[in-house]
Amino acid sequence: MVSEKPWHDDWLLGRCAVDIPQWMWGMLLVWIGITLGTGIRLYRTRRSWMRKYQDDRPQR
Repeated sequence: MVSEKPWHDDWLLGRCAVDIPQWMWGMLLVWIGITLGTGIRLYRTRRSWMRKYQDDRPQR
């Protein structure tokens, strides 16, 4: 007799003990995307701002 399980339990989660709801995975992915995007944007703007500041500074 085959025990009834969700179809994603075997190959996706690898028999995880904790069953994480799907909306939590969605929230996690959204937060990861927001964090990565914000970090990359801040890093790029900071680098370009530092380069511009060095260019504008009078040389002595």
